[in-house]
Amino acid sequence: MNTNMNQTDRKKVDLKQVEIFSPFAHVSGWFTRKNSRLIGKGNRIEGLDCGFNTASSDTEATENRSLVFETLNLNPGDVAFAKQVHGDRIEVVSAGGVYPDADALITEKHGCTLAIQVADCAAVLLADPDSHIVAAVHAGWKGAVAGIIPKTVEKMSRLATARPDRMLVYISPCISQQYFEVGEEVSALFPDWFVDRESFANDHVDLKGYVIQQLRDTGIPGRQIYADPACTYRETHEYYSYRREKEKAGRMLALIQLK
Repeated sequence: MNTNMNQTDRKKVDLKQVEIFSPFAHVSGWFTRKNSRLIGKGNRIEGLDCGFNTASSDTEATENRSLVFETLNLNPGDVAFAKQVHGDRIEVVSAGGVYPDADALITEKHGCTLAIQVADCAAVLLADPDSHIVAAVHAGWKGAVAGIIPKTVEKMSRLATARPDRMLVYISPCISQQYFEVGEEVSALFPDWFVDRESFANDHVDLKGYVIQQLRDTGIPGRQIYADPACTYRETHEYYSYRREKEKAGRMLALIQLK
């Protein structure tokens, strides 16, 4: 672990601000980048690995998460993490901590921040600013085909006066169709128009396109959905990719806060 990072270095963590939430003072969202040129030299995984289940030591991952919290001026005790299992379980939370066996978190608690970790899967951040409710979803292919996205929107609507037509959504960088090669047992689970069976030797799935369609099918207008165009596999220096790096891959964080 490199502990020789001075305070100036600690302020250089590179994060994406989620602009679609910016008109609303009480909702903020962020997505971390790899940051391999700035931090983590000498660690098991270079860069800002914030994962629970990577090759980084617990100390390294905890330190990296602390850098994110410091950059964003977040109280670590107010951050809720989903300990993801590629399922469709949704947890409604009102406090920070680690929530096991969950792949989506919802909160109406002001001051609470929700966190999802990804490295090729899509992180989906949702907010109905009028109803003061937010959610963070881990949408890998397994969770997506299990319907975790529409189930989250439905649960948000039941919990509050949330309405899909008022919701704003951010979809994080994830693996693009060009690099998401799958077997027929996986591609058969997706509608045909999200599967390219002609351009490559094996089937390739458009995960991001499928996520967008699922969101629109819930009633969220397309103009209120922002899908980051970046590909985690292709952009080597910007993002971790499990498919590219395997056990050497770290994890990015997607966070949404209800202020």
